[in-house]
Amino acid sequence: MKIDDVDTKNFPQDLTNFIEQTQILLNYGKYQKAVVDGTPSWKGRKGEDVYVFEQATTSGWIYVCVSDNTADWRQVSYFSLEAP
Repeated sequence: MKIDDVDTKNFPQDLTNFIEQTQILLNYGKYQKAVVDGTPSWKGRKGEDVYVFEQATTSGWIYVCVSDNTADWRQVSYFSLEAP
């Protein structure tokens, strides 16, 4: 994903700075994702997601926290790393 340049000459300076920082982060930054070996049990933030990987079966799931400051995690996806 790449964020194209934006003509910011008519924008307030605060907005220009925000756009530039966002472009740098998304275009050149590194993205990290938590990988755990069991269903998340900690209190998460709404929208927080995590990969759950079960090494014995090479299967995994993606869980998303659906409510702020709760341990209400929902499985939203399944994947397998086994060769076809």
